[in-house]
Amino acid sequence: MHYQAVLFDFDGTLFDTEHDEMTALSALVTQATGVEPPKDKLLKTFGMTGPDGIRFLGCNEEQAAWVKQSVSEAELAQFDAAESLELYLDSAVDFAEAGTEQIGGADATKFTGVIKGDKLYDVIEESGVLGSLGQTGTDVSEDELKAMLSELGDLPMSVWINADGYPVQYEMDMSQMIDSIVQNALEAEGAADQGMTMTVSKAAMSLTCSNFDAVEDFELPAEAQNATAA
Repeated sequence: MHYQAVLFDFDGTLFDTEHDEMTALSALVTQATGVEPPKDKLLKTFGMTGPDGIRFLGCNEEQAAWVKQSVSEAELAQFDAAESLELYLDSAVDFAEAGTEQIGGADATKFTGVIKGDKLYDVIEESGVLGSLGQTGTDVSEDELKAMLSELGDLPMSVWINADGYPVQYEMDMSQMIDSIVQNALEAEGAADQGMTMTVSKAAMSLTCSNFDAVEDFELPAEAQNATAA
């Protein structure tokens, strides 16, 4: 039998993230209850919802309830999809028009470009990814993160712009970047000494955007509105 592709999940499959997740959950429950939960109970929370899991580990209803926390505009910036897209687009070079295609039933002009390898690390760092990874409670140091994200190669990308000037679709060929990250991670773990090798031949991301400025009204749950400050 011939397979055209084999798909792997990263979290818990290609990378063993169980330890990091257990460490973070254990620290959360220990801080709330003053008692460190045993590992066998931690493992039983897999598959539970967040609130059900921390209740199972001994947190009371108040500790399992909604909490509110104030964050700065700068801290929220990494979750701004428009700014993230702009960061990548501004960092790309050699943009060229590549014809017109139908996206979402309307004509859109396609442009192709590339983020060069020497700029790619700066883009990742500016996007806030490194800061987020550094706050996950993992044992990975900043230097190890930088080593893992070094020499990523070029990142080809395409963006489709509609008649109103909105980006309605963009795609990134992340094959070289993801393969570089995997190779750096394997090297850091000493995989070669264990006879383990892995290559990523194809990895791509595609995002389609629509209904600009058309978000319907929504209502926050009462328990969220009445949450206590963290």
